[in-house]
Amino acid sequence: MPDNWKHHKIGTMWTRVTNFSYMGDDAYEGRTPSCDWPGGSGNSYLYRGTLWLTAKVDGVVHSTQGDDHEFASLDSVWVYSGPGARSEEDTYTRYYDVKAPLATAHFPLGVEIVERSYAWSAFLGG
Repeated sequence: MPDNWKHHKIGTMWTRVTNFSYMGDDAYEGRTPSCDWPGGSGNSYLYRGTLWLTAKVDGVVHSTQGDDHEFASLDSVWVYSGPGARSEEDTYTRYYDVKAPLATAHFPLGVEIVERSYAWSAFLGG
């Protein structure tokens, strides 16, 4: 499955969601939203966020890190809105660390990540 990403551009914070554990965008040119606030301003508050998982396997500590390209995509990033959505814009994707083609000397933990994110145009807190 090829790398894929979509953008939450609803509300006051805009960001990029990927199917390989990155949140935001670390590009300096041609950058897409990366926790931009207010949305559309270009004021970025995240260089790049990634998932890191660590586990002990047979007494040895191993780690899977998005920064080292140790996650591989299992699905595209899907965007839902309208009936059935939990927010004004939901995203859904899956990735795993069983076979990370860009990682060298990586010991996979054998995990599959299901990532969902939700975006609202207004704060609905109490």
